[in-house]
Amino acid sequence: CNNLGTLYGRLNRYTEAEKYFNRAYEIYARLAEKNPGVYESDLAMSCNNLGVLYSGLNRYTEAEKYFNRAYEIYARLAEKNPGVYESDLATSCYNLGALYVCLNRYIEAEEYYKRAYEIYDRFSKVNPVAYEPKLVAPCIFVAYVAGMSGNIEEAKEYCDRGMKVVKKMKERGEDVEKIEVLINKLLAMLDGEE
Repeated sequence: CNNLGTLYGRLNRYTEAEKYFNRAYEIYARLAEKNPGVYESDLAMSCNNLGVLYSGLNRYTEAEKYFNRAYEIYARLAEKNPGVYESDLATSCYNLGALYVCLNRYIEAEEYYKRAYEIYDRFSKVNPVAYEPKLVAPCIFVAYVAGMSGNIEEAKEYCDRGMKVVKKMKERGEDVEKIEVLINKLLAMLDGEE
């Protein structure tokens, strides 16, 4: 059901996507109730899928409900088995951060983006090729929400962190031109606000 939901979502057939994502959620909720150790991660994935769908449809109350449920499950799972679930937890944090930006709830957005950053930062020290690209986005978004909240120095600090990661990626031959442009635009915006 999740795969059909994803397919229909990519085809912009949102009613069908919602139907299949909800069906997957119902199945995994039932299974997780009986055997949480096996099915809770699938339930969390279904919650994230519904959250992404509803967020994209500007149905933010529903999106928040499912993103929070996914976050709660992944936080619990990551506590028991961080190597397996912390990356999923970081994704949940990132999703909540993005949702709260849409709702102009910048303090909450910053909090979740920082959590995602902390996890990806730890992982990038072990596997930079896999996790440095994921580390840049939270840097940019923490900088953005910090700037929107008037904390210009912190915003610049996260821009600098992002640029350091971008430099490493560039040295490996990765295409980072668009990211550099974005960070430089953000820095210019922050300089204009001082």
